[in-house]
Amino acid sequence: SVIERYCIHASASIIHDSFTYKKRFVNHGSSFGESDMKRTAKKHPQTDSLSSQKRENEDLKKHIERLTKEVQSSRENETRFREIVKRSYDIIFMIHPDTTITFVSQSVKSVIGLSPRQVIGTSVFDYLPSDEQNTVRDHISEALAGKNVPNFQLSVHRKDGLTATIEANFTPIVRDGEIIGIQGIARDLTARKNMEQALKDTNEKYRLV
Repeated sequence: SVIERYCIHASASIIHDSFTYKKRFVNHGSSFGESDMKRTAKKHPQTDSLSSQKRENEDLKKHIERLTKEVQSSRENETRFREIVKRSYDIIFMIHPDTTITFVSQSVKSVIGLSPRQVIGTSVFDYLPSDEQNTVRDHISEALAGKNVPNFQLSVHRKDGLTATIEANFTPIVRDGEIIGIQGIARDLTARKNMEQALKDTNEKYRLV
């Protein structure tokens, strides 16, 4: 999943940093370059060199401990996110700038009748009536420009051929100062809309009587 790929990428980056940091000490004996190390060896007695190496090893140990905590924190955050997604009745989703759906929560199935596996990899526009597409396209452009798009209502196609009414919002996903996609939450309003329409029809019926 997208979350798994993100956590794997983050963990790999942290481990890579740790490996690079450790390799620098193993190969060079200090954080200085090789030429600096030779000059330092001429200026200081062996006891100073050993003391310096000890301090550097302590720094390395602290650095690795910090990186280990970051990996653990990343895993804990992933677990919490999965629990939130699992229990949420709302649809949590992520969209690539080309409008491809890259992540969607399990609750999508109760709204449009399709599983996350069936939805991921398809385009947002595959589920929109033609008269909704321009509005959604404008909102996507706003989010990709760095704006938060507040709740707006739209209709989406269901697997059974019917239409569901949802309320959604868009927020840009920013990484290293660059917008790499859109995340959002969608809530099913179909039942509420049907109830409102039924009440309206009833009132109209009694008004005519």
